[in-house]
Amino acid sequence: TDADGKPLAGAAFNVIDETDAVVASVKADDEGKVTVNDLAPGKYSFVETKAPAGYILNPTAMAFEIKAEQAGEPKVIETGAFVNYQGTATLLKTDADGKPLAGAAFDVIDETDAVIASVKADDEGKVTVNDLAPGKYSFVETKAPTGYILNTTPVAFEVTADPTAESTVVDAGAFANYQGTATILKTDADGKPLAGAAFDVIDETDTVVASVKADDEGKVTVNDLAPGKYSFVETKAPTGYILNTTPGCVLKLKQSKQASQK
Repeated sequence: TDADGKPLAGAAFNVIDETDAVVASVKADDEGKVTVNDLAPGKYSFVETKAPAGYILNPTAMAFEIKAEQAGEPKVIETGAFVNYQGTATLLKTDADGKPLAGAAFDVIDETDAVIASVKADDEGKVTVNDLAPGKYSFVETKAPTGYILNTTPVAFEVTADPTAESTVVDAGAFANYQGTATILKTDADGKPLAGAAFDVIDETDTVVASVKADDEGKVTVNDLAPGKYSFVETKAPTGYILNTTPGCVLKLKQSKQASQK
């Protein structure tokens, strides 16, 4: 059966005795039933050699015994259900500092680039996809968390066909979203870098989102910008220079991990 008790056809089993010798090879019928006949008294095990299509091989041996002394007709031994599983993969969605981020959306694609599932990060940043057949897959982000830039790098993982555990959970690791960084170079008319200038960074609503200064090399840097359009507006000129109130540049932070302007 599968994990929900639904019968599965197509599995193949060896029946082995106490010496690990194979005494029979059998298959599950269309109703998932596996039957072996004509067994001498003794102890045996069913060992799966081929999983049903789309499922993971379960290597756990299922033991049973045919007793030598039984009253009446030979007894039919019912060994119970034998479960095959499909894989689960998880991904942790974080910012650049490792802080979990909620709200991201992902497609899970297979080796043919077909989308087989669409999933979202939960409140703890965990992204989970279940019921995966053995194969190679990738998480591809389709929506970034609010205030972050879409990271289009696929995260590959594989569900193997031969696990050693009851079910396969693949940890695809952490996957970071970034916010934007923008820089300008403050110079005089001859291109010489100037230190000491101060700038406000404003968004499309003219709200000040950051206040920054030029360093000793004239470089002005603002970090942690959400996707959107921004402008640098000088609020203090370098010593000996006249304030330039014209917005220095318009920045549009979109799909890339980092923006840089001069």
